Amino acid sequence: MQNGSIDHQEQISVIQARSPKRRANAPTVRVCLGADLPSTGLIGHAQLVARSLGGDVVLVHVLEAPISDTTPLDPVDWDIQRREARSILEKLAKRVAGSEGGVGTELLEGRLVDQIFACTARKPRDITTVFRAPIGAQWSISDPARSLIESQIGSVLMIPSDSPALHQQRYDKIMVPLDGSPRAESAVPNVVRLAKANDAEIILCHIAPEPQITQLGQASSKTIEMRNQAVQQNKRAGGEYLSRIQARLQDCGLRAKTVIADGGDVRRGLLQVITDQQADLVVIASHGQSNHPDVPTGDIANFVMGRSPVPVLMVRSSNRSQKNHMFDKAASTGVRQPADIHK
Repeated sequence: MQNGSIDHQEQISVIQARSPKRRANAPTVRVCLGADLPSTGLIGHAQLVARSLGGDVVLVHVLEAPISDTTPLDPVDWDIQRREARSILEKLAKRVAGSEGGVGTELLEGRLVDQIFACTARKPRDITTVFRAPIGAQWSISDPARSLIESQIGSVLMIPSDSPALHQQRYDKIMVPLDGSPRAESAVPNVVRLAKANDAEIILCHIAPEPQITQLGQASSKTIEMRNQAVQQNKRAGGEYLSRIQARLQDCGLRAKTVIADGGDVRRGLLQVITDQQADLVVIASHGQSNHPDVPTGDIANFVMGRSPVPVLMVRSSNRSQKNHMFDKAASTGVRQPADIHK
């Protein structure tokens, strides 16, 4: 498959599309394919997420042509490219689906970013899968994928190209970072679904914020003591918060554990927990406690997606104000199921 751009055809052109039967209102997991096709093992992560959430998988490729002010597009050559791309998609879908079947394909024409945005805008509930090249600790996400992450629509499944292959076709440990805000908790319904489908353990993670001391001048012993007291208070509060959620999840028959890490850099702390706890999947909300309305994706979510050694499902949280925690009104006999958890 080859990528370029095309400026004379902005509308979506679906050359071939087929979708298996799926549960009503379940998200479709769209897998964006570029010139370099990912291994079937990597696509397996998208299949597992889709199956766990009751949806299906669609392999998507956007056929672009190079922009040229002097050379017109050869319709014969374009038709050949279209046929070749369609053939590659069909073969890959068959190879990925195996005996199970149920993998759809979409071949679109137009500018890559525009077409992916259009698909996501039509069905914001769907999940778009993109792949990240392994370049150490640096951002290695393609420009279209970065544009999608920085948009304000749709959830994103980021799969590192060097992430572990799925050997058992299930996730054993699913981690969800929580900072005490209702926005961060918006990822929990998906975590519950995924954990139930995989019989996985949920890792509730909180990085206790670390009070800052001014670097101007030498800190007094009293200042240091107050800081240490604040650190311990933050850890206690975080532990109590996670314990409440853990108890309610366990009332639902789910396995859940809590992890409280010391302060410092929250972003790097989360990466360390992912490694230490050997998580298979991270589910994180696009925004947390800071909730800057002018930022489409929070700094922590961006950082984790760009550097996590395992796949990350970023759940797009609403920009509307959220004041209540999801478990605030839960009865003592069990967790209040989120309204959309079984849809």
